[in-house]
Amino acid sequence: MMNLINLAKKNKNSKKCPFGAHAKENWYERDNFVTPLQLDCEDRFKFDDFGKVQATNHQDTAAQITIEKLVLNHQRLIDLRKAAIDEAIFPIDIELDASDIQKIANGLYSQKNEEGKFRQFCLAIEQVARQLI
Repeated sequence: MMNLINLAKKNKNSKKCPFGAHAKENWYERDNFVTPLQLDCEDRFKFDDFGKVQATNHQDTAAQITIEKLVLNHQRLIDLRKAAIDEAIFPIDIELDASDIQKIANGLYSQKNEEGKFRQFCLAIEQVARQLI
């Protein structure tokens, strides 16, 4: 989930990012902010195969506000998510079968690499795979 919500700190020499922590600036409302530290964090967001994110439950105000304040549907993020989803699930060079999609849906992409990091947009990729089975 950490790659969903970019919590990077501002660097004096870096350009301001149009989404994530830079976009929210100093805004913080504990009751209206979903963080990666919350156990249900991943369940509160739903991704589509076009790379967009929305609150899983339309009545979940905190998830909706988090998406808005972090600008999680910024076009650059949408494009990056879509590219990751397309590469994983709809590759140009091969056609995945049902068992391949099932492996992705069951957590193939959320396994940490040798550096202990998750793949970018693993949650979005796995959610889209689950929608296909």
